Amino acid sequence: MAQFPAGVFIVGEGNGTIWSPNGWRFDVDLDQDGLLDSTLQYGKPNFNNADPERHPGGASGGHANYLLADGSVRSVSMRDWQLNIDHIWGAPKTRWPHARRLQIVMVGI
Repeated sequence: MAQFPAGVFIVGEGNGTIWSPNGWRFDVDLDQDGLLDSTLQYGKPNFNNADPERHPGGASGGHANYLLADGSVRSVSMRDWQLNIDHIWGAPKTRWPHARRLQIVMVGI
């Protein structure tokens, strides 16, 4: 875990394995809000299997909870997830050595 910055997500609410956009870059806007949000190039599902709308409501279109590398849990809005606010997937344009091997699993709440 030491190679990951404190704010990078490790586990989040999703629909199975969450494919980190840091390893599988968004290339399509499936929800048609003007922001890329999914990776179809590699056949990944909506939002790379994250479920940023699990808890609906609010101006941002809902949110989901993520466990971060520092052990904290944060509620992240749909828009913040799409934009990588606070580098939740890791630093921009950085590919962590284990980004493709670290498979994030769904947390059932």
